[in-house]
Amino acid sequence: MAASDAAVLDGMPATLEEYGFFADAPRQQPAVGVTPYRLNTPLYSDGADKLRFVYVPQGQRLAADGEGLLRFPVGTALIKTFAFGEGAQRRLIETRVLLHRSEGWVALPYRWNAEQTEAELALAGGRTQVVTPEGETISYRIPNKNQCKECHLENESIVPIGPKPRNLNRDYNYFEGTMNQLEKWME
Repeated sequence: MAASDAAVLDGMPATLEEYGFFADAPRQQPAVGVTPYRLNTPLYSDGADKLRFVYVPQGQRLAADGEGLLRFPVGTALIKTFAFGEGAQRRLIETRVLLHRSEGWVALPYRWNAEQTEAELALAGGRTQVVTPEGETISYRIPNKNQCKECHLENESIVPIGPKPRNLNRDYNYFEGTMNQLEKWME
């Protein structure tokens, strides 16, 4: 499936692969039309490396509102993978997907399998043992679908919280060269 169909799918796809966000999901290489990004001030999550991506439907544009927030068009997907370790030792733990559908934002957690080949929908969340960058073994919590609301709930609706212009105003080394993320998003 093409990433262009990602956020408008009915229901909840059983696997991350069904969205088409990645050309190579285990390596976190985005598909055409999916853009990686970083935040200036990411929240700390037990030392996890967070790999972030955005998909905005072709021909659609983001808009800024008066409060320094971004308004994403219906069809947008925000994707965030949590990983521990580096290089060949890197282990993908979960990928959280925030989809902007016509009825509002939907948050879905996907848990990576032990083989690191696929992430499956984890509505009930889960726990897995990970080793933090400090060398501590912890029981890492993958949130269930409803726990996403703990951080993303505003006025009884789920909303994105990280991608704000002040958090995106930085350079990123894209495949085609280094560019300010806000300028890239405006493209």
